[in-house]
Amino acid sequence: MSEFLKPFEYKEEKGLGGLLLFVFVMLLSVEVLLALAVLIQGYSLLKSVPCLGPAVLVLRIACLAFLLVACVALKRMSRHAIGIAKSLLVVRALVLAPALMLNW
Repeated sequence: MSEFLKPFEYKEEKGLGGLLLFVFVMLLSVEVLLALAVLIQGYSLLKSVPCLGPAVLVLRIACLAFLLVACVALKRMSRHAIGIAKSLLVVRALVLAPALMLNW
């Protein structure tokens, strides 16, 4: 029984690990590129319409800012990071579905 550690002898894990690290890397690499691609495509399609062009631009920039907030929350290991990441997925689905239908 001497090989078992007492509760106070365990080292505390610091930083991201496992699936959270994977989510963080995917948010920074894939999601940023996807947000920029949809922003450019949506704005190029709707820039001739006076109200819709700027609305698409503002909406996609807000989503990109929310994406960066979720990345910062995950990196800092905020206690609300998982909730922010889940809400980012919902917002992404709500914004990306109409954008994809519009583009194609």
